[in-house]
Order: sequence, then C-alpha cells, then structure tokens
Amino acid sequence: MPEEKRSKEEKELHDLMDELEDLKKTDPNATIIVGGNANGAIQFVFLCTGQMREDFEKYPEILCIDNTYNTNKNKMPLTVFICVDGEGHGRVAGYCFVASEERHVLRDSVGSFCEVYASSIPKTTLVMVDKDPNQIAIIVELMTHVRIYICRFHCTHIFKRQLKTYDANKDNLKILSKMLYADTKEEYDMSYEELRQNVPDAFMAYFEEYWHDTDLVWKGHERHFSTTFGVTATNVVESHHAKIKKLLNRRRSLGECVRYLRLQHRNKNMQTRYENFVSHSKVSYVVDNSSPDVSAIVNSCTKYTSNISCF
Repeated sequence: MPEEKRSKEEKELHDLMDELEDLKKTDPNATIIVGGNANGAIQFVFLCTGQMREDFEKYPEILCIDNTYNTNKNKMPLTVFICVDGEGHGRVAGYCFVASEERHVLRDSVGSFCEVYASSIPKTTLVMVDKDPNQIAIIVELMTHVRIYICRFHCTHIFKRQLKTYDANKDNLKILSKMLYADTKEEYDMSYEELRQNVPDAFMAYFEEYWHDTDLVWKGHERHFSTTFGVTATNVVESHHAKIKKLLNRRRSLGECVRYLRLQHRNKNMQTRYENFVSHSKVSYVVDNSSPDVSAIVNSCTKYTSNISCF
C-alpha cells in the first residue's frame, strides 16, 4: 500500500477514534462497540447515545431495522435501529456501520443491539423489516419471542419483480394486493384461490414456499394479532434515511459520519420534544361525539393513539 494512502487511512481511523472518544466523554451513558476481524480490520461500529437508550427503554414495543447505503467513503452500509413513540414518531435507538452484509457481520450488528438493550428487548413484540433473508434469520435466532413483520411497500415491490420473473400477468398484482390488505382470513383465502387459478404453476410454487406457508407476518388479517401502533411499513426508517443523506455521502469519512449523525440526532430530539409538548398542551375533542368512552380515550391518550383507537 502506498505510504501516502496508508497515512491518509491512519488519519481517518484516528479521526473516528477521536470522535467516538468525544461521544463517550460528553455522553457517559453512550455505548460504543467496535468489532474487528483476524487481520485487525474494522468489521462493524455500533453506537447509541444516552438519549437513544432512554428512548428505546421507554418505547421498546416496536423496532424497525433497515440498512442504507452510500453514506461513507469506506462503502460500509449503515444499519439503523428505530423504535416508535406514543406520537407515532420514529426514534433512533442505534446506528451500526458494517463492513459487509455477510451473515456473520450482520449478526454482530444485531447482536450488539441486543446486548446493549438486554433488559428491554423482552418487551419488544414485533420487528419490522424488508424481506432480507439474512437479516430475518438473525432476528429469528437472537429475538426468539418477537413476530417479524414485512414492510408492505417491500411486499408490493417484491410481488412486482417476481411476477415478471415467472412471466405471470402483472394484473395479478391486484390479487396479491387484496391478500396483503385482507381484513379476515376468509378474504385472504378467497384471493388465494383466485391467484391459484390465474398464475403459472412455477409462480404458485414460489408463492406457497416463501409467502403462503411462512411465520413472517405480511397478510393483512395477521397484522391484527400484535400491537402495531399503525406501523405497517419501514417508512419511519426510510424517512430517517432521507434526512441523514442530506448530511452523509460517499465522500464522508467514518469520523465525519459519526459527527453528523450526532448532530442530526440532537436536532431531531429537540424537534420531537417540541412537537410532543405542543400535542400534550392542546385540548382534544371529537365533533358530534356522544360516547363517554371515546371522550375518555381522547382526553387520556395522544392524538396519534386516539386516532388509531377510535377511528
């Protein structure tokens, strides 16, 4: 390796270590875990601030996990862990830069999260992900008690792709969408029979193996069995991705990324606190309501929770 390149990489490594040390110095409750391989190369960098820990310990029920890309010059995907508060806002619970998406590296990433939140993870009831098989397998292994929900948006995207792969009529997406949003098992079964009569045998074999006979929750009626707080997709994570990518790009070093993520999280936390204050300070009411039960819910819950519960 040329001396100039080695010197630059060493400088960037020192910059990352300095940034992590500053995080720990200014936030004693922050947690940082750095993992390396046998050659000493960094495999993952997990971090969460004290505020992130406080948020997840307060709102552990729903966890969304997703990776985003093109955030740093090292080409390391960024895994984002987000929980959902009582207002429906996503709150970051942790970040992890990973050297690759190989299973053993992703396992270390999710494993670090489970280690940090060992006392809160048992309260998590569902994990929302896209349909990445490695990620799902790791969650099944490390969080045996949770139900794994597949993002509705990703379901539709995969259906479109697989219909094309198996030369099935794209109009069958309407049938699959009815299954995705079916309120009852009877509605799902009717659409299932309709699908069976309209798609090639090869597509049906694929569908039965990977979708029909699965413990993963994607069918509309199965989503009723867990408290979802209205979360049906990884949109809270995708929205966060869009925000951080205004700060991160392929020219950023890891040290710069950590610096900007800390800044973004501080600003987001201040915004969320303000929005929650405004919501709690307002008096809610329902026009033309005569039910004392509805009034009790509206007066004792957040607007977000009231809308889910009553309407």
